[in-house]
Parts: sequence; structure tokens; C-alpha cells
Amino acid sequence: MPPRATPRPEAQRPSPPKAAQAKPAPAKPALPTEPKARLEALFGRLHEAQSPAEARQTEKEIERMLERSGSATADLTFTRAGQAFAGRDFDTALDLLDYTLALRPHFAEGYHRRAQVHLMRKDEEAALRDLRITLALEPRHFMALATFAGLMRASGDRKGAYKALTRLKDLNPHFPDIGEVLEKLRPEIEGQKI
Repeated sequence: MPPRATPRPEAQRPSPPKAAQAKPAPAKPALPTEPKARLEALFGRLHEAQSPAEARQTEKEIERMLERSGSATADLTFTRAGQAFAGRDFDTALDLLDYTLALRPHFAEGYHRRAQVHLMRKDEEAALRDLRITLALEPRHFMALATFAGLMRASGDRKGAYKALTRLKDLNPHFPDIGEVLEKLRPEIEGQKI
């Protein structure tokens, strides 16, 4: 019986050809520290996300940034409004958001949250008003766009819904079900000027 060959130690094994070696994905550039520049960079990443998971991670970071008003007092009342909302105390949440917005009238997320409270109180007109303000202050606010589109569609404004959803898809191609919803709406608005 011939002697068995002993396996080569790892150090003596030949390396795979360079073409077969996996190349690591290129690292994304670091995000700027200045808030406005950071937000711009995050919206760029959201648009270019390669997967729903990557998009969701970027969405969360954008949401955290949008929740900062620039005022410690306004941030505190905004946080308390969120707690009241979670506890289904919509009157208190509305009062706190009114106060927050009196302190920071250009705080887009404050209007978005107040729109959510109005929706829970079944006041679609007030919700639409606050969503329009949100989008005037931050046109890339993807959650406000989604809510706005839903309200437009529910009110029968298919063109308005389609336009908002198209903007949303451009911002975040991985937004849940966005392609399917747009395809479903397309036949409803075909032939209508958008």
C-alpha cells in the first residue's frame, strides 16, 4: 500500500487566483457632521440604496435627524407629545405639538406629527393642511408624502396621489410596496394630465 500523502499546512497552500478572491464592497464615504450637509448626504444614500434593508437603515437615521428641532425646549415638548400620542391622549399631544410649533414654526416634523394626531382624531382636513406645511418645509419628507398620497387617494384625487407617490419613489425606490401601488394607480389615471 502506498504511503498516504500528508495534507499541506495552510501556509503552504497556494492562494486562489486573484480574480477568484472576493473584493470587499467599497466603503461609503463618511457622512458630514454639519446637520444640513449630513441630511443632504443621507437623502442621497436613501435614493441610491441597494436593498430595502439599507434603505430602512437610512430612513431611520433621516427620521432621527428630522426629529431635532434645534431647540431643547421644543424637543422636550415634542418628545412629550409623542408619549401622549403613544398613550392615545390625543388632546394633550395636540396641545404639546401646538406649543412646539409656536416655539419652532419651521419644524417640519412637528407639523407631520400634528397631522398624525389630526388623523387619529378623524380630522382629515387639518391633517392635509399640516402635511402640506410639512412638505413645503421639507419636500423630501417620505412619510409625509406617503400619508399625503393616501389621503389624496381616499378623497378621490388619484392624480394627486400618483404625483406624490412618484416623488416618493424617486426619493426612496425601496419604500414598501411603492412600485405595486403606482402600477395599480396608473390605469386609473391614464389619459388624465398629471
